[in-house]
Amino acid sequence: MNKIKAAIIEDEIPAARLLRDTLLSLRPDWEVQLLPGNIEEAVEWFGQHPHPDILFLDIQLTDGNSFLFIEQAHPESMIVFTTAYDEYAVRAFSVNSIDYLLKPIHEDRLMQTKKEIENYQVPCLAYMGDMGDMDCCKELFAKIKKQFGGIDVLVNNAGVSYIGLLQDMSSEDWDKILHMNLTSVFNCCKLAIPYMVHQKQGKIINISSVWGVAGASCEAAYSATKGGINALTRALAKELGPSNIQVNAIACGAIDTEMNQWMEEDELIALVDEIPAGRLGKAEEVADLAYHLGYKESYLTGQIIGLDGGWI
Repeated sequence: MNKIKAAIIEDEIPAARLLRDTLLSLRPDWEVQLLPGNIEEAVEWFGQHPHPDILFLDIQLTDGNSFLFIEQAHPESMIVFTTAYDEYAVRAFSVNSIDYLLKPIHEDRLMQTKKEIENYQVPCLAYMGDMGDMDCCKELFAKIKKQFGGIDVLVNNAGVSYIGLLQDMSSEDWDKILHMNLTSVFNCCKLAIPYMVHQKQGKIINISSVWGVAGASCEAAYSATKGGINALTRALAKELGPSNIQVNAIACGAIDTEMNQWMEEDELIALVDEIPAGRLGKAEEVADLAYHLGYKESYLTGQIIGLDGGWI
């Protein structure tokens, strides 16, 4: 029996590699190939090679949306769209796609975490939504008010990355990373602050990055959003200090999370060699620091605290 051949067209290399590795772990008998993440090169590839059996296709590519690719390449493959945008669903099925996957999808993990928390006899509200969307945030905070009455500690942790040259980045990708990384912080802070001001105390902890301090080549947009978070942290600390609200940020280095799973083994080894601590950070270490900032310190505010193993 011939192996099923699958191909991935995705403009974000980390996301493409993560999807490839996930597919191979689920279907080790498949052949999975990464194709160029732009329309021009992908069309050229399809014109020169046999078409794969299944094509996992991101809708937003570096030089336009993938419907233009379909019009030009006429793929004979079964198409599975993978995208962070749901507004294209109807059009996707009109071009005979077999599935439409919104990313990221982590509901099972969210519910597992909720169950673990409730095992400690602690009430927990689990909510999935786009924190860059003010309407979603308002819905979440309405649920928080109904179940808990208010909010004492806010941890802003939503974030995505983009790796590539700024000159190759589309306006859509720029807007997407600002939406998720920075607008989400504004939305949640705006809605949480009135509760904290009313009760004359509160903590806001923003999860940032060392790239917000030092900047990173090929991660200009990500660096800009994290730099924005750092500036917002310092400004809010001054604005909210008289109300006994502390605002700090954790500037994470290389942490062992899904965001870094795209790295090949040799890239990971080279990265670890640069870190004086000799390893990646752990998510638990970030959580421990956030807990400390959230419940134990009241004089510490307006700080960007590095957690990078001495890297930067």
